[in-house]
Amino acid sequence: MPNDFSDLRRAVAIEDYACADDVAALLVAPAATVAQLFAAEPAAPRRTMVEPMAAMLLAVVDTLPGNVFAKDRAGRYIVANAQTEVALGAPRERLLGRTDLDLLGDAVEATRLREADQRVMASGVAESLEEVVTLADGSVVTWLSTKAPLRDATGAVIGIIGFSVDISERKTAERARARIEAQLGAVLDALPVGIIIADADGRIVRDNAASRELWGMPPETASWRDYGEWIGYRPTGERIGAAEWAMARALRDGDTVRGELVECQRFGSGERRRYLNNAAPVRDAAGAIIGGVVAALDVTDGLPAGLGGAA
Repeated sequence: MPNDFSDLRRAVAIEDYACADDVAALLVAPAATVAQLFAAEPAAPRRTMVEPMAAMLLAVVDTLPGNVFAKDRAGRYIVANAQTEVALGAPRERLLGRTDLDLLGDAVEATRLREADQRVMASGVAESLEEVVTLADGSVVTWLSTKAPLRDATGAVIGIIGFSVDISERKTAERARARIEAQLGAVLDALPVGIIIADADGRIVRDNAASRELWGMPPETASWRDYGEWIGYRPTGERIGAAEWAMARALRDGDTVRGELVECQRFGSGERRRYLNNAAPVRDAAGAIIGGVVAALDVTDGLPAGLGGAA
């Protein structure tokens, strides 16, 4: 085994883990059989039959991605595949028969892993959870683990069987995305112009404080067809239909709208306000419309100083 396991861990990390439970159900079956064979401690006459079968199944388990492992009721590893060796930074002979408390440097983390194992054994029900672990080389990883009770031939729970994938990079990306979202929200709320962002169907995915000040709290809007619930009028007094809103035109026809005067009726209060509506489609690299954005400048009390006359 190599001394530095960090590159190997990254190589086997699963980027998209939405189907991890299904993957785990498929992958742990041979490992469970191996664990049962080892845990059963067959009598000598049966060993000649059991050991070759266990070796064959263990070879299968060693080819599987992610950490596949089994522990007895005391928390001792009785099966550990090659990727578990990589993850824990130790060869199999140092893993088997030892507990997480023996193998991990952080007693609190080891205890947390043990508590999850005991919960699964007590309930008899499989469980998926995220587990943060500090490994032997000092790196901190997040595992998405699926654990299930390991049963003997009579159905009695004799331990746990588990499958874990390293989702550290995904969690880092999620935290970075959350920071960017928070920063974007702060920027949008600081703007004096109302901003509404919609996806390709017209579902409103974000607005800002100025937009809510203009419109009040809008209803759930899942499609541009729902825009008929937004009450607005042209300067002629004509009611604006769902398909005629600037956002709908941007999404459906790719129109860019600038300085369109609208009188709206605020949700909740019915107060009338006037604003200049601007809209544009958002396109992907191929030019397909993937959303739209509206910028609304409230001119109820006249244009803000420095903006000049109406567009």
